Amino acid sequence: MNDPAFNRTHSSPVAENDSPSAEFSRVRELLVGTETRELEKIRERLTEVETIYRRIQGELENLEQSKDWIDNRVRKVEQGEDLVTEHLPAALNRRDKENDNAVPEPLVKALSDPVEICLERSVGKDRIHMAKVLAPAVDAILESRKTNWKEAIAGRVHLGKTGRAVLDHLWIGCAIGVLALGAALGLTIYSFKKKSRWDDAMVALREEPGIEVLFETHPIWGKPVVSGLRDPHPDATKPETILQKFEINPSHTNLSFADFNSIGTVYSSKRSEEEMKQFEELRSTMVEAFGGIASSMSEALEEDLERMTQALFRVRFPEAAGKADIYLEDGRWYLQGQLEEPLYSEVVAELPRLKLTGQVNTDDLQNTSKTRLEEVRAEIEETTFIFLSGSGELSEDGQRQSERISVLVSEHERLTGDLDLQPANYEIHALPIVGDAEGNRVLERLRIRAVESFLKKGGAKDGQILPGVHDTEVQEGRVGVYVKVIPDESEAE
Repeated sequence: MNDPAFNRTHSSPVAENDSPSAEFSRVRELLVGTETRELEKIRERLTEVETIYRRIQGELENLEQSKDWIDNRVRKVEQGEDLVTEHLPAALNRRDKENDNAVPEPLVKALSDPVEICLERSVGKDRIHMAKVLAPAVDAILESRKTNWKEAIAGRVHLGKTGRAVLDHLWIGCAIGVLALGAALGLTIYSFKKKSRWDDAMVALREEPGIEVLFETHPIWGKPVVSGLRDPHPDATKPETILQKFEINPSHTNLSFADFNSIGTVYSSKRSEEEMKQFEELRSTMVEAFGGIASSMSEALEEDLERMTQALFRVRFPEAAGKADIYLEDGRWYLQGQLEEPLYSEVVAELPRLKLTGQVNTDDLQNTSKTRLEEVRAEIEETTFIFLSGSGELSEDGQRQSERISVLVSEHERLTGDLDLQPANYEIHALPIVGDAEGNRVLERLRIRAVESFLKKGGAKDGQILPGVHDTEVQEGRVGVYVKVIPDESEAE
């Protein structure tokens, strides 16, 4: 905070117009000026008291001039104790009746100022004995006089009315002076104590991290002023808190602290951490927002691309409309549906020409020709030709089966051609007939030839029909002749 430009901007008006010595003189005047003026008044009052004291001393010197006479009277007093008791009240009464300027009787003079010395010579220095001797006389004096202590003192020193007035003023002045001196002393002590607390508070403020004191003043009268800079961090200590620690009421002080971000303090580290946390939160929010926007845009683009590709697929393969469909999922293209040959092979072959991103997955696209071929083969092998007992002629069910087998063989040949497969072979099996096996061979061969004719009727060639097989094992629930389809080895691979 030693920037000259900053100091010129934030310096006080007093510091700009006055020199340091003038400012110091003004502060010294504010601190000790009042006490100095009070002490001057007390000094003047003490001077007046000293003058009055000198006047009293002058009167006492006049009384000393009558010392010889007083000594004679004292010797008379020494002759007996009754003399004091008899003459003291009368002497005092007579003194009151005299004029103020008249010279008192020698006895009164002897008993006024040097009475203690006289009593010591006459009665002795024993205070107890002296009290016993003078007690009756003093009681009589106080009873007769009925006066206050000031009148008694004035009477003893024989000041008269003027002296009594001076004495009254003297006591009043002394009392006022003592009170003023005590008040000034108390105010001075309080001011120094308050100033000490203030200085300690200023030291604590300057040592507190995050607080920079630029200007402070503590006049005797008026509110103290402190100005500077403070860190606005919530954890930073406030100047008011430090003043309260030193028993200084912040409301009685003009505090002016501007906010500034401190550097190299614990609060600057906390602020950096908080700012970094806010930055991370903002970055996460922005990433999430932009990610959502990008995701929405990507989804919209995918939907548009999917619709356009589907339209292009229907235009390119009108025969596949309603049977197969193409769609986009997780960035990959999928083709699903059921197509027969040769449409299936045509669609699969023409897919690369669509120039789609990535390879099209056709796992869900079923070739119905293959499926149908397998179904036809299974149905052919499940068909059993039933003949009349002991005859080579078919029964009614057998005739229906013969017609059905011709249709199935014809479809099988067509599907094989559509799938570009080698023609399958047909093997006819004759189940054993009850009775003489050798004798039944003729009948079994007759029935096998009948089935061969049904296969040829469906389109099977002579080379596809293998020699008949005479089964030796009986199949439960099955009687007659059946056909087994043997596909080409390349197809099996």
